Amino acid sequence: MTTLDLSHVLPIAFDALVGTAKDRIPQSNAVVVLLIDGLGALNVANAAHWDIDGSWLLQQPAISSTFPSTTPVSLASFGTGLAPGQHGFVGATFLLPEFEEFLQPLKWQETPAPEMVQPHETWFEKAAAAGCAVTRIGPAAYAQSGLTRAALRGGVHVAADSLTELVTNIAVSLKVSPPHLIYAYYPTLDKLGHVFGVNSQEWREELHRVLLAIEEIRDSLGSHQTLVVTADHGMLDIENRVWIEDVPQLMRDVRFITGEPRMRHVFAQAGNASALHRAWLTALSDVTDVYSRDEFIASGLLGSWNSQFAGRIGDVVAIARGNNSLASRTVDERVSQLVGNHGGTSDVERLIPFAVMAG
Repeated sequence: MTTLDLSHVLPIAFDALVGTAKDRIPQSNAVVVLLIDGLGALNVANAAHWDIDGSWLLQQPAISSTFPSTTPVSLASFGTGLAPGQHGFVGATFLLPEFEEFLQPLKWQETPAPEMVQPHETWFEKAAAAGCAVTRIGPAAYAQSGLTRAALRGGVHVAADSLTELVTNIAVSLKVSPPHLIYAYYPTLDKLGHVFGVNSQEWREELHRVLLAIEEIRDSLGSHQTLVVTADHGMLDIENRVWIEDVPQLMRDVRFITGEPRMRHVFAQAGNASALHRAWLTALSDVTDVYSRDEFIASGLLGSWNSQFAGRIGDVVAIARGNNSLASRTVDERVSQLVGNHGGTSDVERLIPFAVMAG
């Protein structure tokens, strides 16, 4: 993996706006950071097999998503500039022991209070405090969602519920007086990948539309305006599902399970953590990487670690390898049946574009 990851994107964009630009983004009056959900670098490269040329998005080296390679974790790192071990988002669903509840960030609204769960200042707030105009463009439903308030707060939200609206609103925002940080988010490619898979015609056609839209945005740039295209993760199609409830030894000492099919936090009944770890290691070592809580924290996958979040980590953490998933009928049956998945450590899930285009 490259050392640059998604948490560095907004700090680099901010530097370009305030006159301290380094090598990655030139000094700019306006920077558009376009984040396409599910636009993995290897997914784009593989599209060449279908005569879809996205190679121009990959001319700069790919960067890495944070881990787990899933939307709420990635967006929290993107917005705060922090590793997951510092902002505390550790999965698509995870335990908040301090609130005695489970959190599903993608369905989060008012409680628990987002600003309490993630109190660190976001880069949008930092940019606004430094005198930059800040515009966030994306679906209207996300304007005041819990995830937005926790990880992406700051600036003004402009609704865009289609690719056409996204392109139009970016063009309008580029006319605002500088310096201007513009963040645009588009979710549909990811949704189609989940339902139909990244090898489907539906996904290919949407990728083609996305690439055309990116070209249109690039062509709308004026002098000293820059477009950065990135993503939160890539995706792979699942070929083998291990249904956890169908393997008795996996469930014997389980209290509850969080995470998602590619990355599970498994919490043990009191006093049974060691037995649970042995059972999962014995049953799943051929298709997953299995860690105890201490091993997982020591692995560095979550980056630098804040010990206050230890209770959010399972007694056992299991990360699926290859095209396998850890499916569950009781935790997330609908998600477990989706064709396309992400959340693991593979390059196809974690490598994402970092394409910089200057006007």
